[in-house]
Amino acid sequence: MTDGNASWQTSSPVEQPDRPRRGAMVAGAAVATVLLATIGAIGGWALANSEGSDPTTGAGPEVTSTIEPSPTKTKTRPPTSPPKTAPTPKAPAGQFALPDLTGQSFERVRQDLRELGLGWTLMFGDSGEDPTVVRTDPPANTNVRKGTTVKVYVSGAAPMTDVPEVTGLSCDQAKAVLVDSGFGIEYRTGKTGPVLRQEPGPNEKRRWNESIVIYCGSPPNLPGQPTPAAT
Repeated sequence: MTDGNASWQTSSPVEQPDRPRRGAMVAGAAVATVLLATIGAIGGWALANSEGSDPTTGAGPEVTSTIEPSPTKTKTRPPTSPPKTAPTPKAPAGQFALPDLTGQSFERVRQDLRELGLGWTLMFGDSGEDPTVVRTDPPANTNVRKGTTVKVYVSGAAPMTDVPEVTGLSCDQAKAVLVDSGFGIEYRTGKTGPVLRQEPGPNEKRRWNESIVIYCGSPPNLPGQPTPAAT
């Protein structure tokens, strides 16, 4: 006969968990996680090096920065036309412009005026020995005619020079010699005939522009000479 409590005693035993198998599975998962992290880190490092380094040397890329200078802007000025000069007025017929004679010696200027057919009057300074011409009257570029007398102003005083011998020459010849030597002439007995006498005598010293007295004509015209008696 079966015991009424037999069913309670023969109930199925409680199943115990498999602890060693679960521990192995946890350990495997941990190892896999570490491996995945390591692989990810290595992959990231390789990717970074492949993008910015030379695979043969491992050095980083050389970056060369070249700054080109900006072009200089040059201001272009409009071309300037040369200043307009007024045309030199033409001299009237029979006239010409007096050249600039300043800065030369008075003897040179005198020669130039003679070649131009002009007369001259030398105006010397009060002192000094400078023979330079400082101005003329009329001034340079003035229209003049032949025969016009030009006043020539000299810086220094009139120099000394020798009186030439003119006795025996005609009055016209004497005039040319005396003027060429720098003297003026004073006629005492007219302007015709030979020169019978001169004052002062030859080879005496006088200054430029001083006058030499000459006596022209026949001997009866000389002062102090008796007039021949009428027959």
